Amino acid sequence: MSVASRNRFKFKGFIPGFVALMLFAGLWIFFACVIPKAGGGLGGVVFCLGVAVLLLALGRVFLIGKLDLVMDDQGVARFLGGKEIQSIPWANVQRIVAYPVRAAGASRNVTAYNILALPSSAARSKTRKIYFNDQSTDLTALLDCLNFYAAKHGLKVELALKDGVG
Repeated sequence: MSVASRNRFKFKGFIPGFVALMLFAGLWIFFACVIPKAGGGLGGVVFCLGVAVLLLALGRVFLIGKLDLVMDDQGVARFLGGKEIQSIPWANVQRIVAYPVRAAGASRNVTAYNILALPSSAARSKTRKIYFNDQSTDLTALLDCLNFYAAKHGLKVELALKDGVG
């Protein structure tokens, strides 16, 4: 199998997810600003800001999974607008894990994938894992590429079953 030196895979849903996240988090920040003017107490402001922070934290995790994924001879990386956000060199990949998940609003089960870094390298690169799923994107070419690099670098690939046995 011949794989080009640099393979970029795009995932659907980043822009709508980003817009929705900003709208919902912005709404809770707006509530936090309005509460004191309406005679509300500090507890309401703290609650609204807490919800906004929680939404932003969860949204960040979701949105990272929607960034472009690039695989080449050096490793695997996530990019946003041409800037590398996450990366793991192939030499630092501990294993690749595929597992079924039930996605919200999906009528079928979704397969998720984790590319896990070695514990020692994760501390240096600040990337412990790179994850993606097949909920809204056809991953055929991506999985072919991932299998090529897994075979080339002798990486362990696991299938984790629902009950944790795999």
